[in-house]
Amino acid sequence: MLEFIEEHSQTILIFLIAVVALYVAYQQHLTSRKKLKLAMFDRRLVIYDALKDFLVSFQRDLTIDFEQLQEMRRQLAGAEFLYGPKVIALNQEIIDFAVEYLTVQDTLKEVEHLSDDERRPSLQREKALTLRLVAALDRVHEAYKPYLHFTRVK
Repeated sequence: MLEFIEEHSQTILIFLIAVVALYVAYQQHLTSRKKLKLAMFDRRLVIYDALKDFLVSFQRDLTIDFEQLQEMRRQLAGAEFLYGPKVIALNQEIIDFAVEYLTVQDTLKEVEHLSDDERRPSLQREKALTLRLVAALDRVHEAYKPYLHFTRVK
């Protein structure tokens, strides 16, 4: 047995070095995956926070500032690479509601001199959009939930 080890010591040593190198490579692979998951989680959290902050601000003030909407849209850029189609569709729906809400607000400012009956369609649309934007926060929490657990990052 000792003779076998002496004859093949170089081969055994090369094998052991290969095993250690394989182990180190595997550990680096695991570390890289964790770093990628953390980076994706961080980026997803920025997008979620931007949308949540926009909706919370709307709920608090019941108004939308154009610059605030633009900033939220800028922060949502790239979401299609990080989230599934359900979240992307919800994001777009909220943006569409917000843009329409701004349009209705502008319309109401222009028709202040009209009677209540003439303003009623715009007021009803404003009410409907307000209710949808207020309710959107719960929908956002539900849609984003699967993506905001670091241990389950897809």
